[in-house]
Amino acid sequence: MKKYVLFWFLLIAVFAHAANDSLITPFEKSKGTQTATVAQCFAYYRMLAGRFPDWVQCIQPEGQPFPMVLVKMKPKQEDGFVIMINNGIHPGEPDGVDATMMLVRDICTGKFKLHQDIELRIIPFYNVSGGLRRGKYSRANQNGPEEYGFRGNGQNLDLNRDLIKGDAIETRWFKEVFWYNKIPADLFLETHVSNGADYQHTLTILPTQHNQLGMALGAYQHDSLMPAIYNMLHERKIEACPYVNHFSTTPDSGWVAFFDSPRFSSGYASINNCMAVLSETHMLKPFKQRVEHTQAFLEVMLDYCYLHKREMRYAIQKQFLNDMISMQPIGVAWETDSFFATTVTFNGYQAGKRPSNISGAPRLYYDRSKPYMRKVKYYDCYKPIETIRAPRLYLVPLAYQRLIEELQRNRVLPDSLRTLIIENDTMIKVQVYRIDSFKTVTKPYEGHYLHYHTVVSSETRSVFIPGGTYIVINAENPLHKKFLVNTLEPSAPDSYFNWNFFDGILQQKEGYSDYVFEDAAADILKKQPALREEFLEKKKKDAAFAASPQAQLDWVYKHSVYYEGTVNLYPVYRIN
Repeated sequence: MKKYVLFWFLLIAVFAHAANDSLITPFEKSKGTQTATVAQCFAYYRMLAGRFPDWVQCIQPEGQPFPMVLVKMKPKQEDGFVIMINNGIHPGEPDGVDATMMLVRDICTGKFKLHQDIELRIIPFYNVSGGLRRGKYSRANQNGPEEYGFRGNGQNLDLNRDLIKGDAIETRWFKEVFWYNKIPADLFLETHVSNGADYQHTLTILPTQHNQLGMALGAYQHDSLMPAIYNMLHERKIEACPYVNHFSTTPDSGWVAFFDSPRFSSGYASINNCMAVLSETHMLKPFKQRVEHTQAFLEVMLDYCYLHKREMRYAIQKQFLNDMISMQPIGVAWETDSFFATTVTFNGYQAGKRPSNISGAPRLYYDRSKPYMRKVKYYDCYKPIETIRAPRLYLVPLAYQRLIEELQRNRVLPDSLRTLIIENDTMIKVQVYRIDSFKTVTKPYEGHYLHYHTVVSSETRSVFIPGGTYIVINAENPLHKKFLVNTLEPSAPDSYFNWNFFDGILQQKEGYSDYVFEDAAADILKKQPALREEFLEKKKKDAAFAASPQAQLDWVYKHSVYYEGTVNLYPVYRIN
């Protein structure tokens, strides 16, 4: 009898050990030298969802590239708080992939307490196709892990430049997660590994630019959230500093904060009134240490949100009300405000120059035998150099289906547009933009020939709207006001115009044969004396014009009733 009891006791112990062993992540099994593969990562979360169904749920609709992991999913209460965590946007920077796996495991087992009012939406591994392109060498300057993924996705796009244009399937599902159940995230966290200068800090932190975020929410993030996070990390003996945005020279005297325009994930969060904070561990620190500091960062953020969620909720609501009643223009282009600077403690290494073994020219090096700690200037304030007042309404042509789809993904438009369509033919007084000038990159940038420095002119006039061809968008909705201005105003740096959604308007479709139009042009100038005077004055003042018969004929054509007139005419109208 005793033998049977001993047998069952041993069998139970073996099963218990196996069950506990399944909770150990690949990172832990390798003693901090390996990161989880995409398959291992997803399998681990599905295992957690099976073992701890009250805590974890994996949601992956058919056709979506990765699961969304919900932790402590509850209907959002008035004092609840939604935190979104995104990992693996750059698969060669995998620290957060492993850190978040251990964090969720610790929540499930009670090692780390996630309070009931906090809901986590986790993207465990965002860039799946980049994660599958696994190797050892693409991050030439990085200290581990043994193997890791590649920065570009299957289309060779950097997904952290895709949040506005939305070319990638990953980006489209990202927005479903951000707006899950039509409720936006309150705080967005994302994990990275830095490039650039050498220094002592393992962990640096990059918050979204607070001036862009808005007066109420930005002030809270800058003045309350971030100082507290640094202090809480200090209590854990982690000396973090702001992300060191310095590459070609040393950061000894300070640096300017990185500006995250809406094409970046944190900038996208910002124009949707969501605070955003990124971890940036240092590439030259051991992988194990980087992962541990990333997990500490995530735990500190969750603890802070529980302790201060009512203050954070109040700041969000205050920003919402400000956006509802404010008549102030919205900043769309920004520059550093050098008048303001924060003093931060920076733990660096003395740098110098010595001859390069490759070229013989002086090269930069850091002397780790000479560490220092000093106060440096951190320029983290920006001021708008272009502002645009939101109209009451935008009119958007239904012909631009790609644009419509993006607006729907961003919850600006409902799935059904029926109630927004102008049904009958009508004349409406609108503000119309014409694209006067722009520049375009000479090489493709993230799959596009991105426009920049776009200049527009405008006029107010009555236009004919054929029934069934336009929809009406409420631009005063505080949920969407900043997003709409940053995307539908063509001069905004990350506008849909600059991302080539409207390049068709830049091409003239009809023309003329010179020998036929010559007689018509002469007749036009004869019958319109004022136009003839303008023509002669241009010939007198513009030598190049006077020397070009083709330019003169084209000028008359473009000032005649024969010219189509819609070239460079922006098709999205404003109603002020």
